[in-house]
Amino acid sequence: MGVLNITEDSFSDGGLWLDPAKAAQHGRDMMAAGADIIDIGAESTRPGAKRVSEADELARITGAVKTLIPAGAVLSIDTTRASVAAAALSEGAQIINDVSGGTLDAMRQVDGVLAAGVKPERIIIDPGLGFSKPGIEHNLPLLTGLETFRATGYPVLIGQSRKRFISAMLTGAGTAGADGPTMAQRDDVTAALSALSAEHGAWAVRVHDVAKSRAAVIAGNTWREYA
Repeated sequence: MGVLNITEDSFSDGGLWLDPAKAAQHGRDMMAAGADIIDIGAESTRPGAKRVSEADELARITGAVKTLIPAGAVLSIDTTRASVAAAALSEGAQIINDVSGGTLDAMRQVDGVLAAGVKPERIIIDPGLGFSKPGIEHNLPLLTGLETFRATGYPVLIGQSRKRFISAMLTGAGTAGADGPTMAQRDDVTAALSALSAEHGAWAVRVHDVAKSRAAVIAGNTWREYA
């Protein structure tokens, strides 16, 4: 799952893809690099980020969907607004990725969506790495416990890419420079965690550098075949 942030202030690539043509091209580039799904977000979820207006979010999301669907993309929509989710689905998006678990809008958590009639096979769960979990000690137990999440019977999505705890791992190992780890270093660790996630049966990994993690997932899946 490749990340397409159409935002001003996402921590690692904010502002890079605000131009509609650049956003569409980046989506196509990630597909060419091996992304099976493109996850489009138009509002940063980093701590302290300013909320985007509903109108701006709708315009950014639907614009990207209308461009990428004809290119054959499978699209996931990263939003906490039910109105944006509904509009994206009507334009052809296939997956809704609500990082709030339904707590910021009328959308519901797993028990709620089941009660509302959503079939279990249409639900994907995500342990939420990094969300109010800044440290290594908060996130690694979730990754090493991936089999526990899989035991629920739901596909598990892992969103580890470039998170703060990855920087902490590199800094703690003494490999970061004076300005902290580079994005390339973060992507290397992200890819390593992608391989481990695949080896432990994750359904998908959500990443910024698709090529690195695509290769890592292939290695992890192959390892799992022979384990």
